[in-house]
Amino acid sequence: MNATVERLITRWIILIVLFLSFAAYSNSLNGEFVFDDVDQVVNNRDIRSWNNLTKAFSTHVWAFREKADANTPPPLPYYRPIFTVMITIEYHLFQLSWPQGWHLVSLLLHVLCSLLVFNVLSLVSGRAGVAAIAAALFAAHPIHSEPVSWISSIPDLLCGLFFLLSFYLYLKHGSGSAGGKQSALSAGRDRMILAGSVLMYLLAALSKETALVLPLLILGYEIARFRGSLRRSFIVSVVRSAPFFAATLLYLLLRYNALGDLMWKNPQAPDRPFVLTLLTLPGVIAMYLGRLIWPFGSSITYYTHFVTKVVSAEFLIPMTILALIVTPLVLYRKRVNWLIWFSLLLIFLPILPVLNLGQVSREEYLVFDRYLYISAAGWCFLIALGIDEALEWERNRWAARRGAVSNTGRAVVSPVLLALVILIALLTLATARENTHWATEYSLWSNAARVSPNFWAAHYNAGLALSRERRFQEAVDSLSRAARLGRPEASVLDALGVAYDGLADKANALLSFKHALEIDPAKFESLNNLGGLYYRSGDYPSAERLFKSALQVNSSAADARYNLGLCFAREGRYDESAREIESVIKARPDDAEAFFDLGLAYEKLGHSEAAARAFAQSVAIAKSDELKEKASEAIVRLRNSAH
Repeated sequence: MNATVERLITRWIILIVLFLSFAAYSNSLNGEFVFDDVDQVVNNRDIRSWNNLTKAFSTHVWAFREKADANTPPPLPYYRPIFTVMITIEYHLFQLSWPQGWHLVSLLLHVLCSLLVFNVLSLVSGRAGVAAIAAALFAAHPIHSEPVSWISSIPDLLCGLFFLLSFYLYLKHGSGSAGGKQSALSAGRDRMILAGSVLMYLLAALSKETALVLPLLILGYEIARFRGSLRRSFIVSVVRSAPFFAATLLYLLLRYNALGDLMWKNPQAPDRPFVLTLLTLPGVIAMYLGRLIWPFGSSITYYTHFVTKVVSAEFLIPMTILALIVTPLVLYRKRVNWLIWFSLLLIFLPILPVLNLGQVSREEYLVFDRYLYISAAGWCFLIALGIDEALEWERNRWAARRGAVSNTGRAVVSPVLLALVILIALLTLATARENTHWATEYSLWSNAARVSPNFWAAHYNAGLALSRERRFQEAVDSLSRAARLGRPEASVLDALGVAYDGLADKANALLSFKHALEIDPAKFESLNNLGGLYYRSGDYPSAERLFKSALQVNSSAADARYNLGLCFAREGRYDESAREIESVIKARPDDAEAFFDLGLAYEKLGHSEAAARAFAQSVAIAKSDELKEKASEAIVRLRNSAH
């Protein structure tokens, strides 16, 4: 093919991939901060300082939560410094007022990954057409809705980008050194390309642990394509992948320096017999394959469970499906094209790190679509190879009928290409629809409740979102269903109490909070919420007792301390009220409401100057006009009383 024509075709392929990526995922830009975004971005004060960049490589990704209240579960020891660096940079670029900027970064990363899929598979297969089909399918595939539409899933995109770029550079290095002697300049350039490949691999691993399978992919790729004895191919493959295994050791040293451990152990995971993992693995693997084949009806959770018996449909059915897939591959392995073997490696290797099911916190969360981000490239490649075979069969059939033009002189439309266009169009439309589930907290969890109607946590989280939107009656309905479906959970009953309180149904709110405390007497939220209920009812002694109990559970909780200060003020104990609110302001120096109430306490104590300063600070930092007006009126009142 003429080089100019080849460049022109490549540009058109790039444009098509760009168009499909934006067509499928542009509506993800409308999304808010949802789910873990609230913890990792909105409430993460560490990312607001550039100093966080220097801490990123010496701490784990949830280290900022170690300073949080005692109520929060222990942090998960993920080592993903590139993620920490990225969200710190994004915060300084977009702040929290423009979530579209955060989503745009994720979309652009997906675009780059889609283009890299084309470049990588072009080098692997030597067929630009096959690579173009695979890249187009990858760009529009609905399985990516979670990593592209969810800001906190950016580690999957970063890992995918560096993983694919590393493998692309490795292939360029291999092609540059193939066949014959090299000049010193060429050899030096080749070494630089290899060094770049190793560096990209290290960045991929520092983005997410999934990347640690890249040396195995390189090993498998070299063995699959090598022509010669198995022993010789293995030796050559080990030598070629050795720099990447060496980089793995460097990653493990960095990880050990930060975490003090080489292996990942989830502090929230209960002890489980290993046999449960073995029995559950076939179902999980089959489910991942099913999600690639039928990527519709996605959800943040699929309400999975550990399998406990060998003689059960949950074990036997997926085991049979996997056996039907593996057996022909083993029996006819010599007839299977090496590109198919490579595509299977690209599908299965990236999900290996997530098959350590014993480390999962809750068994309902065993499968996530985002874990298939890189695997989808292998699946799309497999489809593209099948389409290429179908096109070849079609061309041969047309040739037997004397060309692709009928006797009437009209061009014959390729059914295979038409089917491909329809498939890509359907995937694009489906992806745009799946993205809408990630738009808001409520859309995310109401969709999860539709997909898994018997999963209590989906209805619970949907109810929380409804309460935040002040749709209290709907929240009561959703939370009541969650309470009926699951085992008694203090958090569900506490949320139900909040929803009843929003409806001014104090009787049911009281019952819900008390029921929550019967299940968990140290439930901080319920102690604080029940105290608030008594406070608004005028029962200040009961409210004081509950706020103090809440502070015994978590002494650093500013909300409970603020409530206690207000309670003291209602009881006329203004000196104690001032002390409590002063403590709140030390923890929250930007709390205009606290400054206003502190001013009121100082005013009652006769400390006019201190009260005026507190009111003035409230005016300076208040975001609501109503509060500014109240504080300004208080300042005028003080001045008038002084005269």
